[in-house]
Amino acid sequence: MSPPQIASLVSRRTFLLGGIGLGQLLICPPALARGRAKQARTGLRSIARQDWPPAIVPDHVVFIDRANSCLSDQFGRVAIIDLKRARNPAVIGELTVDSKKIIDFSAARHRGYLLALQESSTGDSQYALVTVSLAPMSEPSVLNRVVLDRFSEATAVAASADLVCVGGVTARGDNQIAVYSVRGRSGEPALLSTFKVPLTIAALDLLDRNLAVLEAGNNSQVDYVSLLNGDAPQLRKSMKLDGDFRVWARSKNTMMVAGQSSTSGVVEVKTISLEPAPHVMQSETLHELTTVYCATAQKDRFYLLGESGSSRALVELAMGRDLRLSPGQTLELPGARAASEAPAAIAVRDGLINIASGWQGVDVLTRQKSAWRLSFTYTIPRLPASAVAAWEKFVVLAGSDLKLYDITSPERPVLVETADAGSTLKSIATAGPYILCLGRNKLLLRRVDKLSETIDSLDLIGQDMTFDLSQRKAYVLSARENKTLVTPVAAYSNRLIAGSVLTLPAGYRRLLAGDGHLLLIGLDKLAVYDPASSVQPLGQLSFDSLAVRDVSFSDRYLVATAVDRSSNGHLLVLSRQDRELSRVGAVDLPCDGVALAVSGNRAAVVGRRRDGQDLVSIIDLSVPAMPKVIASLPSVEASSAVTINKDRLAIVVGRGLEIVSLG
Repeated sequence: MSPPQIASLVSRRTFLLGGIGLGQLLICPPALARGRAKQARTGLRSIARQDWPPAIVPDHVVFIDRANSCLSDQFGRVAIIDLKRARNPAVIGELTVDSKKIIDFSAARHRGYLLALQESSTGDSQYALVTVSLAPMSEPSVLNRVVLDRFSEATAVAASADLVCVGGVTARGDNQIAVYSVRGRSGEPALLSTFKVPLTIAALDLLDRNLAVLEAGNNSQVDYVSLLNGDAPQLRKSMKLDGDFRVWARSKNTMMVAGQSSTSGVVEVKTISLEPAPHVMQSETLHELTTVYCATAQKDRFYLLGESGSSRALVELAMGRDLRLSPGQTLELPGARAASEAPAAIAVRDGLINIASGWQGVDVLTRQKSAWRLSFTYTIPRLPASAVAAWEKFVVLAGSDLKLYDITSPERPVLVETADAGSTLKSIATAGPYILCLGRNKLLLRRVDKLSETIDSLDLIGQDMTFDLSQRKAYVLSARENKTLVTPVAAYSNRLIAGSVLTLPAGYRRLLAGDGHLLLIGLDKLAVYDPASSVQPLGQLSFDSLAVRDVSFSDRYLVATAVDRSSNGHLLVLSRQDRELSRVGAVDLPCDGVALAVSGNRAAVVGRRRDGQDLVSIIDLSVPAMPKVIASLPSVEASSAVTINKDRLAIVVGRGLEIVSLG
């Protein structure tokens, strides 16, 4: 059993605590720092940035054009994403609309219309129609907001090029639809008319100034209304459906509705021809599904998403010239069936189908020849990445999962793989082509280029983990009430072996290893140990009015970031040559210094300014007694970890990935 081939080790990790929020650690061994001692140019520029969308549960999904989809959730978060590229979906733009809840969403001609529940100036809840510009897609923005004071409950919205219709219940208990004009450059909705319908409004569909209204109940109903004159809506026909039908889809003048038959209680689909007057063409039992979540249509195809036994399934129905449906493909989808309150939405455009299913993400289906297949699942990141590790051309981001990027071309990082971590990871560290991952109660060994495969694991409960390049050992820290336990772990290419546990004083939550030494980090103190020879500290330091955020080894020094009681950030250069870890130099930071990386005489620091802007700053350490902030620029949202690779690129992670050239 031979140790792995250990290449240059560059690793970032984090363990966030409450309150001040202790930051992250970077392993940067002295040998690596010495090899980078030559001073680089001071130019700082972002050469690549891939933002993740907000941590949303996508309740709604629509296509804006042939490639780009718009996702929105009930909390007002909107993201425009290019999902056509399976390996590297790209966030085009994002926006958060101030609201308590988004009820429904519709889009037409690069504008989105959100039916929102918001707080009024008096603190009461009220409904509003929010118009969002989706052009340019990189900068979606709120155009206007119209209060819907006539509704005590709003349930549905539908939009076309020049009209928007809102349905709901009035304060008097009437089921009412309001028709708005959205002409003009401002696009601010202007009320044209209102009219009542007999049943609860489940959905609206607007096409060519003809509005279809689906009304839910034990005997659902479809009303077909002409809006040729928006000031005076004309009911063309009402039609009972003999059952509880709440799902529908429209293809030009043909409507398909799905629900529970009043006689058999099983799923039934009906095709309805809307012209010259609505009438049912066909009613058929749908044996493939036991429950229908949602549906969509394109040309002569209808697609229904629902439950099939214990799993989710997509059913395709083909429509003939006689407007009758015939069964097509049934595709079982991975993942458990949705809970009753879980969102589900579906959209189709050309050869793509997007299925949004809450935290299960967005399933992207592509058509190959005559069959649909699952191309990939776009998982919505729940949390920002909290750790980063680099090896050769690869970068690994860790949080609720593991993401592997190839940065052979730094200007165009490519997402190669997303792997399940088993639990939220507390820290990661590379050991050559291998990566160590500390989860909730296990230490895992995997290959960087095969993140989904676990080679070996140890049952270990700890708060932090580090890897010492010179010793080829990992160390796992477990903080107890009256002591700190550190477990050394030998890492081989196919096995992890735990050594004897070191018992050290209490009060430490993180650790850093390098050159045979251990640095233990507490909220307001540091201690250096030699794990091989003594349990007495080689050096230690306590702070009176600072809280430690992050620490890194340089050649002769410890470089640390800390915050004072006013949340101002500071960078400290500390001596490694004396027992007091004496302060050699210090400089104020423009941010709170949540994460730090050091390479040669340069340090990269990320954090947040008082105004909420995330920053990455470069610090010149060529004169340790006088460290100097030489450049800063905005960084990816929620920046929480940073490392510097062998090409002198600072890799910043948070809600996305950013690569910054140090010059």
